[in-house]
Amino acid sequence: MKKYYILYLVLCLLYGSVGYLAPGYDDEFFNINLIEELGLSTVAYTQSTDVHPPGSYLINYFLYQALGTWPLVRLVTALFTAAALIYAIQAIRKENGERAGLVAFFLLGLNPAILLWCTGIRWYAYFVPVLIWLSMPAPYKDWRHWAKCFGGLLILAYLGYAVIIVAAPILFIYWRRSPQASTEKLVSIVKYGALTLALYAHQAHVFLTIHVKHKGDQISSVLKSLTGIATAQLGNQGVFPASPAGLMSMIGTLGVVITIVHLNRRATLQNSHFIAYTMGIIGTVITGLAGKFRNLVLVSPWQAMWIASAIAKHPNGKILPVFMGFLIVGNLVGIYNVATHQNTTKNSWNMPIEQAMTYLREEGRKCSAPLLVVTHDVGLAWHANHEKYRVLSPFSSKPLPPEALASKYECVFLMKTYAGSIDGSTYDKMMQQIPLIHHDTTTTTKLGRDSYYTIKNRMDSRYPEYMVEITQYKNASNLAALTSWQSK
Repeated sequence: MKKYYILYLVLCLLYGSVGYLAPGYDDEFFNINLIEELGLSTVAYTQSTDVHPPGSYLINYFLYQALGTWPLVRLVTALFTAAALIYAIQAIRKENGERAGLVAFFLLGLNPAILLWCTGIRWYAYFVPVLIWLSMPAPYKDWRHWAKCFGGLLILAYLGYAVIIVAAPILFIYWRRSPQASTEKLVSIVKYGALTLALYAHQAHVFLTIHVKHKGDQISSVLKSLTGIATAQLGNQGVFPASPAGLMSMIGTLGVVITIVHLNRRATLQNSHFIAYTMGIIGTVITGLAGKFRNLVLVSPWQAMWIASAIAKHPNGKILPVFMGFLIVGNLVGIYNVATHQNTTKNSWNMPIEQAMTYLREEGRKCSAPLLVVTHDVGLAWHANHEKYRVLSPFSSKPLPPEALASKYECVFLMKTYAGSIDGSTYDKMMQQIPLIHHDTTTTTKLGRDSYYTIKNRMDSRYPEYMVEITQYKNASNLAALTSWQSK
């Protein structure tokens, strides 16, 4: 047992440090800007415009009010995730033995997707830990069994509409784990289900009448969803698919899955987490959510739970340890990449924000105040704003007044990154306005070369070789001409 205390401490240190030290990624700053600008009114705003239920925004607001800084909010979130993982690993270990517990540690606890997405402040950072806790039914033989099931689903429903995908698999797990007769199970489901629906009726109305209209690009084609499955489920989200570690992860996962099914097909089909995982994968493809890698973190825990419990029953598979070794090595490389913010499947996670801000501080000291930062990157805009620079950005929380744009600056720093979610026509218009800046001289510095630039650029020609390109303009004016760069 002592070795598990050490492993659990490692998990807490890993998740806590990644959460606390992370500079943030693009999606997070949309949440952050709303909370900082609107406070508790964020809930009313998102209920009328957003694509998500209000649960995560409420958690963000109260944690930020209590802790005062976003790094501390991320730390609490990360430790919440670590606690859920420890709970699940312990449950798997007690149910299936030491071997299964170790496998669960490496595949569930050291899952790069969970480390990447669940140490931040977006909805899945709260949704996934609750889902992990919910996926391991406690050995209750009374009303507490179904109370946990439907209480957990209600919490999930207020955190993310992805509950639509996970509800049926969760119900299946609880059905299989319940010691009740089938008739008693049905009565419990009807009783607790009716109460849950009643408590969720208002939010369901908001979803159907408002939020579903704002789905935007959340839904992907079947082809893109299948590509997402191959990338984020056969591989892991901490490694680039075409990298050696990415290929190793894919070979390992595919080999483990095929070998386990081959060794005992009947046991596989009776494994509740395997069925839940299969149902979840089908659900993400049918709904089109699998096209976004981040959505697939919802089903990743079930994959790990199934493999851990299945391997405990097949200790003598000769080739299984080889594939498992590939899978674990792939995970460890992914964990390293996530922790060091490089070569993951999330471009904004790989952004060298700290390096860019250090460059800005050092070069900014050589300029007379004020200087101006121009950027279309939401993360860089937030950091520059919080370091009290003047910022011209479509994502700045502080629009610049006309007199600021009419001023002449000794130094203007243009910080270009990957266009990301900005649509092509808007991005092109922004780039066309750059030559309108009047200036004396320019110097350009590039930071963070992407090792997989060639492949990414073929898929999206806007993708740059370097993640941040900083151009310094000396004695610059006519900034008012950059109309597409101003925050709305």
